[in-house]
Amino acid sequence: MSLSSITQKGQVTIPISMRQSLGLKTGDEVEFIIQQNQLILKKHTQAVEDLFGLFSVKHAVSDQDIKQAIIKGASRGSHS
Repeated sequence: MSLSSITQKGQVTIPISMRQSLGLKTGDEVEFIIQQNQLILKKHTQAVEDLFGLFSVKHAVSDQDIKQAIIKGASRGSHS
């Protein structure tokens, strides 16, 4: 167990062992979740849905195009 104090501004230092376990680095975002009267801190990950509209597509992409790209990517990974 690691202890940390809350500052007057409501800030808490996350112990280095905990930051390393979660892979947290300066600038990373974290989420706070309350479950069963406990506060849970987890590294924020962006959902795929949040990326919708972030990239522009110059031409339509079919299901077949996507399947071919997946197969091509998978075959590259197996030869590494």
